[in-house]
Amino acid sequence: MPAFGLSNLEIRGQLGRGGTARVDRVTYPGRERDFALKRALPDQTDPAVDFAALAAREYELIGGLRFPGLVRIVEHGDNPEAYLLMELCPGSSLDEAGREKDITAALNIISAMAVNLEFLRLRGIVHADVKPHNFFLPENRSRLASRHLFFVKLSDFSLGRVSDESESTRLGTGTVGYMPPEVIDGKGVSHKSDLFALGVTAYELLTGSHPFMNGEKDPAVINSRIKEERPEPIRIFRADCPEIVADMIQRLLSPDLAERPDTAWSVCEMLERAGAAYPYRKALAPSFAIGRTDDYEPCLSRLLTLNTARRKRLDLISGGNATRLRLILCANFRRGFLRYDGERFEFTRDIYWPNCLRRRVLSLWPSLNLKEKKQIITRAVSGNAAIPHKVQLDDNLSPNIVRQLCELLTGLLNNKTIKRLSGRLASRYDEAGQFEQAARLYLQAGDLDRATTCAASVDWKRDKEHAVQYRTLLNLAIDDAAMRHRLFEARQLLMIQGDLFKAQGDANAAEATYRRLVGVYEGRPADELLAETYKDLGDLYKMKQDFGAGLEALEMSREIYEELDNELEVSHVNNNIGNSYFVSAQFDEAIRYYLQSLRIQRRLSAEADAASTLSNIGSVYAIRGRFKRSARIMRLSLKLKRSIGDPEEIARTLNNLGYLYHLMGHNQMGIDCLAESLELNRKVGNQKEVLFNLENLGTVMIAAGQLHKSIEYLKEGIESAHRLGDKPHYGIFNLRLATVSRRLGRYRDAGAQLKQAQEIAQGIDDWFLRVSCTLEAAKMRLYIGDATEACAIANEVSQEAITTGEKTVELEAALLLIRTSSDKAHVTNAHRLADELHLSREHLLIDLNRVETLMHEGNSNDARAVFERRRDELEKMKDDLELPRMKVTAAQVLLESGDAAASQQYARDALVISQAAALLPEQIDAHITLGRIAFGEGNYEACYASYREALRTAKACAENIEKANDRASYQQRPSIQFLAREIRRLSELLGQKAKGG
Repeated sequence: MPAFGLSNLEIRGQLGRGGTARVDRVTYPGRERDFALKRALPDQTDPAVDFAALAAREYELIGGLRFPGLVRIVEHGDNPEAYLLMELCPGSSLDEAGREKDITAALNIISAMAVNLEFLRLRGIVHADVKPHNFFLPENRSRLASRHLFFVKLSDFSLGRVSDESESTRLGTGTVGYMPPEVIDGKGVSHKSDLFALGVTAYELLTGSHPFMNGEKDPAVINSRIKEERPEPIRIFRADCPEIVADMIQRLLSPDLAERPDTAWSVCEMLERAGAAYPYRKALAPSFAIGRTDDYEPCLSRLLTLNTARRKRLDLISGGNATRLRLILCANFRRGFLRYDGERFEFTRDIYWPNCLRRRVLSLWPSLNLKEKKQIITRAVSGNAAIPHKVQLDDNLSPNIVRQLCELLTGLLNNKTIKRLSGRLASRYDEAGQFEQAARLYLQAGDLDRATTCAASVDWKRDKEHAVQYRTLLNLAIDDAAMRHRLFEARQLLMIQGDLFKAQGDANAAEATYRRLVGVYEGRPADELLAETYKDLGDLYKMKQDFGAGLEALEMSREIYEELDNELEVSHVNNNIGNSYFVSAQFDEAIRYYLQSLRIQRRLSAEADAASTLSNIGSVYAIRGRFKRSARIMRLSLKLKRSIGDPEEIARTLNNLGYLYHLMGHNQMGIDCLAESLELNRKVGNQKEVLFNLENLGTVMIAAGQLHKSIEYLKEGIESAHRLGDKPHYGIFNLRLATVSRRLGRYRDAGAQLKQAQEIAQGIDDWFLRVSCTLEAAKMRLYIGDATEACAIANEVSQEAITTGEKTVELEAALLLIRTSSDKAHVTNAHRLADELHLSREHLLIDLNRVETLMHEGNSNDARAVFERRRDELEKMKDDLELPRMKVTAAQVLLESGDAAASQQYARDALVISQAAALLPEQIDAHITLGRIAFGEGNYEACYASYREALRTAKACAENIEKANDRASYQQRPSIQFLAREIRRLSELLGQKAKGG
């Protein structure tokens, strides 16, 4: 940008004035936008204040940065007068805005401020003067409470420093009231000091008052309070503040650095769990963290977590250039291939090579001479590996450009050229003992005999990077062998091909390949390869739920291994047979085979195999309701597997243990295990296992009330299932999303997602998905206000579940029937099913559903009696999606019984939890109950405020209902009609009171 210069700027008015400088609004002739000009005060006489040094420091720290959350410096001038020309922030500063009334907007603003601090931490910068005066809100305030991305801009870095700089480089200490104890005591400033100041700023935003000043102006007194006192809890001033946020701010304000959150990113995560809608993951784009003058290597070490393969790929396509690195990171971030884990960015998929960089490399091709072109083509055919007996390129081409051209040309060469050059190169690798390269090139050349010989010593299926390429080459080689009637000699290649299909989740193609392999053994003696083929077939049939065919294949495998006297493989097949019996709910048979397997493995001291078998045995005990014993066995299995270090097996046991913790009611422990399992399977590359992980993790997060976080995993599951052509999972993920949307009050989204799941269910033979969709439709009807239709649908599902013997589905239908029908038989039946399924939490839910129904019928005495039997269990419950509804029900029954104090506590708890999880329907009921309590106490203003908030939330839900008749049904719900009636009455009452006053 050309220099503006002070002489060319026209001053249009003063924006602000501080202790060292004034800021004016200025314009530059010929430009459509204005700027902010910061200069020293003309009457500045304090010799300790050097504005020129402060301005230079600010420019040094952020002058080259372009993060939207920072006020950008356009130009820095020094002589003859120091100044900073900055972007103009048309919105108000945070200190001018004062207390934010909308709790969602407040949480979003705090999250946006925290993102700025996380960006600074990534850049290694400490602001050291965080306060409301230095934050600017966007001009459009309507976005603050939405899910749209906005930025709260941070300014004034004159007191900041780089993390590893000496404290002596700072040009001041900070602002009284915002300095943490360690800065007051002269111990130095850090990122956690900025977090303390963020806590002070957040406290002011939520309450409208400073946590330590309270009108006090004496710096010594204020500093003493900061070091020695804890501020009043936020919820005293702000009842609608989620408890998790109040606790977080208390931690931010702790004088002990260890008690404060580790990073601003963890602050964003806590705010998200509390109901903040701010899309902070989108705000922190990695391209912003690379400055114009940054070098490549420091950027990598500071920003990215890379394995060896991805580091090589990034080096290749970026050429070690920081500007190209920024382009690559930006393109991958936009596509969702790059995510931030709280420390660094990590690629979740193969690195995308932007087209603009590809075209730049290809533009070099015409300028090469013929010799260079031939040499590069030869390298492209070889996969750019080092070629034995030397093919040397001229020195005028950089090695990286050669590698880039090789990769791009690989997809452009014709088959004849590839076959001819592959045959010539393959023999060189073969002679050099490089059999993996030789096998690949022999396949490319069509030399099946030599390819098979080399392939026998290579574990192709573990090379994920070239899996697709290998599959194509294998198809060509196998087809060639079939044409020459030599398929038996190529049986190892058929096994490799089948394994590749299975690892990539293509069950039908894998089955066809294995069946083809079985066919080539006709009239030939069985060997271990055939036994392994039957075992793989058994696994595939289990996945497809064809248990009869699967058991038949596994028995064939076991017979062959027994004839070959391979005991360890016999134990493996026994495990697989046990798995088939387990999936088909024949648990006695499953445990019998597992124990046979375990005895063999112990005798052979096969610890890794014994660990897997223990995990399977633990799963059987879990299904039988013996959860504690199951958990002990699974933890033992996990300990063995961790000592061995097989990530796939560790992931499998973590997945089982995670779901077990969920059944035991320990949802957060379950989420932790499932999340670790997911990360391991992502690294291993087993896409089918990743799908199961995503399904389980999404399900348990929903059960735990972590709805917003579950959406991320469910959407990833939809994308993965679509890519793999896995229709059952595609339907399940859409169904789970419909559940989340319904609980959040987003009925339009829920309807669309449910419709998508129903269409999938109609196109495939999946009974469970179909009835689950039907139940979700019934729940939608209940939430909209059509209890009669909901009851009818639930009855149909219940009868179908009884016919098929699906007790889990029958119980879910019974839980819905209890809420829509007064028939006590549903309660008795539900308790029986919960006993048979060993589900203790469901007993509590059954009785609280019954209490809800009794209250609707006006039978408060029976409702109170049922509630008291379960009261202790409800007190102990946590991390559960149904907890807010159960607490509201408890509050209502206690209020009807005259216990207003206890009722108020339950209602407040319900409101806090439902706000944290963004459960709009439960928030409505909690506000109504709190309003009724306030009315009973004669506090009509508080009652009116609660009812108005409930009605506002109800209107938001109603506006999200697509069909007019459904919207009318929702508005006719008794609770909505009660609100409308009572608000009118209270308006008149409060109006008369005002006149009387």
